Amino acid sequence: MNAQIFEYHTHSIPRPIWFATCLIVSLAIYVNGANAAEEDPITFQWCNTNHGIKYLKQVAPAKFVIPENLSEDRIKFEIRLNLANFSCPNGANAIELMLDLNRPLDDPEKHESDFSSSGFFRHGTYYFPPEVFCIASWTASKIAVRVCSEFKNENQLSFPECDTSNHCIPKCCPMDMLLTSSAEDIPKCHPKFNSSARVTPTLYAKDLQKSSSRKPMYFYTQSFFSQDENEAAVTMPHVYLKKFIYFSKHCFRIMEDGALQHLENYKWIQVPRANYCLDGIQFQGKSSKNFEGRDDQYLFLLNYSSKIQRRNEAELAPAWISSLVASVFYLLTFLVLLLQWEEQKLPGWLALSQFGTLTLSHVVFSLNILISDWILTRGFLCVASGATVYFLYLSGYCWLTAICFNLFYTFRKLTNANADEDSVVSYIRYAIFGWGAPLLLATISIILDQIYSYDPCNQVLVPQYGVESCFISAAASGLYVVFPVLLLVIVNTILFSITSYKLCAYSKSNSITRESFARGKKFFKLIAKLILVMGLTWIINLILVILWNHGEGQMDWYWKALAVFIFIQSFVIFMVYSCKSSTFASLKKHYPILTPLLSTPENIKSYQ
Repeated sequence: MNAQIFEYHTHSIPRPIWFATCLIVSLAIYVNGANAAEEDPITFQWCNTNHGIKYLKQVAPAKFVIPENLSEDRIKFEIRLNLANFSCPNGANAIELMLDLNRPLDDPEKHESDFSSSGFFRHGTYYFPPEVFCIASWTASKIAVRVCSEFKNENQLSFPECDTSNHCIPKCCPMDMLLTSSAEDIPKCHPKFNSSARVTPTLYAKDLQKSSSRKPMYFYTQSFFSQDENEAAVTMPHVYLKKFIYFSKHCFRIMEDGALQHLENYKWIQVPRANYCLDGIQFQGKSSKNFEGRDDQYLFLLNYSSKIQRRNEAELAPAWISSLVASVFYLLTFLVLLLQWEEQKLPGWLALSQFGTLTLSHVVFSLNILISDWILTRGFLCVASGATVYFLYLSGYCWLTAICFNLFYTFRKLTNANADEDSVVSYIRYAIFGWGAPLLLATISIILDQIYSYDPCNQVLVPQYGVESCFISAAASGLYVVFPVLLLVIVNTILFSITSYKLCAYSKSNSITRESFARGKKFFKLIAKLILVMGLTWIINLILVILWNHGEGQMDWYWKALAVFIFIQSFVIFMVYSCKSSTFASLKKHYPILTPLLSTPENIKSYQ
């Protein structure tokens, strides 16, 4: 029925009129949609009960415009005035401030009060929202502003007490400005771009859930933040200010009472209002980015340095130099064993794999330290170098476990000669553990890091490659580094203890040949020294890390101590494996050309 009626009416209307009507309706819909998309004009309250808005239009322009000399950002802007029955909350006083419409524009710093194009009324460094002030009168020469003051001081306007009822937010820049930066520039306050949104951060209750409060939000400019780029005294967590455009996003919550809570090392840290400021971010340059008001476009700045900081070059120098020197000692040990290839069996192959891994580990570790100092972003090179160091670090201890197990397995069946011990198949089994297990863990760490680590509010413990350095962060080092290596150290200790017991039992037994026992004992002593050196240095390094994490975060002494132990470990292992008379005799026998070099220690002793 309805369809038939609609068809009748449309056919009864002349076609030109029908098309014109459709065009007009379409244009009207488009214009209304465009107007709706525009930001609503600023609305102020008109609280003159004796004279309504009609009276105001007789003494003021038909359009209500805040002139440049009364505007904080020195641009005129339109406002809407709503007639309101304005009253201050209980315990607050209403104070009227007069703004001279004829005051000069050339010296804005002399004026203590003005309006912000964001809808706030400024008095000094404080910004009062539209809910707590109103326009009491507007004449040709003056505008009277009535403001609620909660300190019950009738002679001077004061900022309200900040609590869950009055939300006070410390802002880095004035209300008409945003933190702005371009590449290679220190962030500073700059007038917000025309299309940038107003600063209205989301507030959270004590349970870190979004607040349902409808109370007005006050702002004030933080005193410690300098707008002079030459006097910038603010530090952002984990980043340099000069690289502001590459800032690491952080998860934070602005509480109802104005305090800040931010997530650092998977713990919520509370910062009082006096120690931070908040602002929106906009970038200028070839690819300018406006502030759109999203939660991820806010940035907080602290007036103190965060405990966890990126290391500087002076602190890092001892560690990467020592690591390079250590790689030379491991390489020499590897080459000595390689030159004795014809005499090597399965234990020698395992040792070759161990020292080859340690050589690569220390070379990549040195490069990783330098990359961490050069690169501030979580790019491919940074993440790849960190994951490679992680793989090689675990692999070094996995190969040590393989050597310990081989020693244990050898003494377990010392009475039975078995040729399978030297087979390639046995080595492949050890290699699956020595390289395969670390590769699996490193792959899992990368996958978890890529999935979760870029979410600033992530609570899943991930490596965080490239956050503090290109290696795993301090917060994640326990799960990904300390615990796996600790497990390997415990296994090594158990295997070595059992082997030591077996050795004592065999020394009193006549069931084995003296040749087999002497060969096994010689292998045992060699592995014992390796386990002792690597295990002891790892334990000392763990103690240093614990002391640093519970200290004041000063890195200089830690890196120097780490450099010393890296050098000692590599040098002692080199002396144990390479500087032996039996090794020198074997090399002289197979490589006569090395005789002058290998005879040097004996010549030195003879001169003494």
